[in-house]
Amino acid sequence: MNYSYNYNYGGGSPAGNAAFGVFGLCYSLFWLVVAVLVIASMWKLFTKAGKPGWAAIIPIYNIIVLLEIIGRPVWWVILFFIPFVNFVMWIIVALDLAKSFGKDVAYALGLIFLSPIFLPILGFGSAMYMGPSAAGSVPPSYPPQPPAGGAYYPPQPPQPPYAPPTPPAPPVYQPPVAPPAPPVYQPPVAPPAPPMAPPAAPPFEPPAPESEPTEPPAPPAPPTE
Repeated sequence: MNYSYNYNYGGGSPAGNAAFGVFGLCYSLFWLVVAVLVIASMWKLFTKAGKPGWAAIIPIYNIIVLLEIIGRPVWWVILFFIPFVNFVMWIIVALDLAKSFGKDVAYALGLIFLSPIFLPILGFGSAMYMGPSAAGSVPPSYPPQPPAGGAYYPPQPPQPPYAPPTPPAPPVYQPPVAPPAPPVYQPPVAPPAPPMAPPAAPPFEPPAPESEPTEPPAPPAPPTE
């Protein structure tokens, strides 16, 4: 009996082998694109948090930087190499990472199960770094300093709750102002009289000389009886 097996998955035909090769190439290219997209997203996340972006391409060190961003102890990197424990650690890191960038638990679930989609949204989107979310584990270097040549987004203060605008008060009734009274007739003022000139002095005439008497005066008449 012949117990030999044919391991030719292409069916033995050249067309089948070519199709299998094309499928394998496309599969490899797909995961290569996913890996590049995840690394680029982590680069942007590190830059937003004030860390060097090149740390995303260095194995193990990128996990240490990620733990510093969320405020967890650095020695947790050891737990990522323990089977089953590493999945639990990724859940905790995803929850803290979402909170550190102002996202909720629903977004953290997207990071856990669909990280190739939600990581680029977090890295290239408008989310800003709000600080380490793990209370009591803030690293001494917080707040982070912006790296040279990188963009740093400082944490924003919480916004006050929305208050609807107050409607303007109705206008107060103002009675109409009475028109001004017509001007009263004023007779024209007579011009002032010119000052009176002093009377002219009479012309001076020298006195006439007295004439001498030519005859002596007559004696008085005698009284009559």
